[in-house]
Amino acid sequence: MKKTKQYIILFKTLKYFIPIFFLLFSITLTIVVSQEKAELKSIQNIENSIVNGKLENIQENILQVKNDLMILTLNSQMKELWSNKTNDKAINSLSEDFFNICKYRKLYDQVRLINKDGDEIIRINFNNNNPQIVPKEELQNKKNRYYLNNTFKLNKNDFFISPLDLNIEHGEIEQPIKPMMRIATPIVDEKGVKQGIVLLNYFGNTIINKLANNPNSTINRHIMLLNGDGYFIKAKCQEEEWGFMYPNKKHLTFANIYPEAWHKAENEKLTQFVTQQGMFTIKTIYPISKKQTYNTGSDQAYSPSKKEIEAEAYNWTVISYIPSEFLFANRNIRRKNTIFIFILLSLSLLFISWRLTKAKHTKTIAQQALIKNEENYSNFLNNLLDIAFETDNKGNLTYINRTNITNSDMPQKSMIGRSFLPLYAKKDIDKVNAIFKRILNGENLEYTLTHSDGRVYRYKTSPKRDSSEEIIGTFGIARDITERKKVEEKIQKQNTQLKELNATKDKFFSIIAHDLKSPFSAMISFSEILVAEFDTFDINRQKEYLGILNDEINNTYKLLENLLLWANTQRGSIEFNPENENLYLLTEETNKLLTQLAKNKSIKLINLITENVYIKADKNMVLTVLRNLISNAIKFTPEGGQIKISSHKIIKENKHNFIKITIKDSGVGISEKKISKLFTITKNISTKGTNNEAGTGLGLILCKEFVEKNNGKIWVESEVDNGSKFIFTLPTA
Repeated sequence: MKKTKQYIILFKTLKYFIPIFFLLFSITLTIVVSQEKAELKSIQNIENSIVNGKLENIQENILQVKNDLMILTLNSQMKELWSNKTNDKAINSLSEDFFNICKYRKLYDQVRLINKDGDEIIRINFNNNNPQIVPKEELQNKKNRYYLNNTFKLNKNDFFISPLDLNIEHGEIEQPIKPMMRIATPIVDEKGVKQGIVLLNYFGNTIINKLANNPNSTINRHIMLLNGDGYFIKAKCQEEEWGFMYPNKKHLTFANIYPEAWHKAENEKLTQFVTQQGMFTIKTIYPISKKQTYNTGSDQAYSPSKKEIEAEAYNWTVISYIPSEFLFANRNIRRKNTIFIFILLSLSLLFISWRLTKAKHTKTIAQQALIKNEENYSNFLNNLLDIAFETDNKGNLTYINRTNITNSDMPQKSMIGRSFLPLYAKKDIDKVNAIFKRILNGENLEYTLTHSDGRVYRYKTSPKRDSSEEIIGTFGIARDITERKKVEEKIQKQNTQLKELNATKDKFFSIIAHDLKSPFSAMISFSEILVAEFDTFDINRQKEYLGILNDEINNTYKLLENLLLWANTQRGSIEFNPENENLYLLTEETNKLLTQLAKNKSIKLINLITENVYIKADKNMVLTVLRNLISNAIKFTPEGGQIKISSHKIIKENKHNFIKITIKDSGVGISEKKISKLFTITKNISTKGTNNEAGTGLGLILCKEFVEKNNGKIWVESEVDNGSKFIFTLPTA
């Protein structure tokens, strides 16, 4: 039986796995091949671009040399020289021009003017970047040199170009090696008679050095340069270069070192291809213009030129070579990684297929066992203390345990098939419908609902699915938490009240310190002056200061009385007595209390309220509000400022009349961020005044409580550096 089960699972696993495996293999192979082709094509485009760039550099260099020759040949002093060969002025002028070409171009080892008899008329030696005009007595005769004879055979505006080879001194290759190329053109006089040549010994490294690979390149390529015979002028390694100059290196040609590449380039005429050795990109440059015949040089100074050649026969070949180990490095790594990932995915797929097949088989067995246990399950639910229920996807009850019979006037059997909505309080019907929709969308939810009998239940509900995993309804349990909810709400309410009481107590102590500090500061200042200067004051001055001090003491006493009244209000031990009050007189009384504080900062207190404005409010509360707002205005107004107290009548929507009182200062203003926190008891905002006056940040809380107690509202309008307006409303009398 056990083996039969294993065979069934294995057969079904392979049935699912094999088609997916071949599909995955095909997709992976397609992606890898496409990516490799795209990568190779990208490299080919890059190499073509690089080689073309190198060719353009070489062509520009050759063109520059030809242009320099023509500039020197067409020099106006040439005519003067050939008309009078002993013209020292013309020779000196030409020498300066030749010197400047050598000095500033830095391309030529020698710049020479030689007449038809082989005599050097001018010779400039580069001399390791220290050009020198060779003195006349050191000039030599080059009559039998091959470059003179061969150049003299050319027509006007034709060029003699020697091979790009190594400079030879005294029959030996100069060390360190100095790649050199001689380029010359004949000079004719006004009658068309050849009089001499201009000869440039061109530094070959100017061309060779520009072939070096960019050190920042991510591709490990080698740029090579071949002469027309296939020898390396620049190779992958220095040992392979200049083979035609050394008897023991005559075999070091491109054809011998890269035979497969040579065959494709020479016989198949391919310019870009891949061999087992790597990728080759080959381009040929023809330094000489078409329709012109040129002479090459000779290995010996006094030997004639080897041969006369056509323009197309004189060429160089630029080759970009990327060895296969670098060309395919990324591809090989990617293939290894792809194979590893593919094997890993295949094994994972096989494992998943096996697990799914096994799970499905196990599920089938479990479903059969579940059917057998449904009766036991039903018995279990019927014995639960909580309510257990099931509904269809329309919200009709399909099952409810016996426990619920005691919670409804409807018998258990008659509830089956009916909507569950009548079970709940009307205020929760919309909530029930929203929760039911979410559960049918597959969510498992916990929530609290109130039943129609007023009791509160905590629900845990999940979607009910059939054998095909389709949602066909809901099922869940509900527990009566009415008593627990009442206890929690009572505790929460008590905690809130306790926090408010503690906060009020703390605020009260802070307010006392805040409101008493200013008048006490004034009294201390006057008493100190009186003590220090008493003997110097006359009797009238003494009475004046004692009178001021007495006023401050009386006003402070009134302030203390008001604070105590507020404290009693907070404790609920004082009656709220709104009466008709003259707002002008209340403002004047407050200004009088704060006059000395304002004088200390040279601030003007301006009462713009008319004498016939009456409000209906608690006098002590209004005085406290005015005192706090005006003292705050003084605190945040710089010296020399002013504070205006004004009012006007407004009519609310409910037709009740109110007086809007505005206290406007010219102070520092308040940011929007702080405005939102000014009247919040849970956020203590305390800011130093313009003269570093301290405060508790609680006076505005007191103002808000008293204004709202008198059926008014309070708010602030302010911008930083533009002053503030504290505005509140009170009912009219």
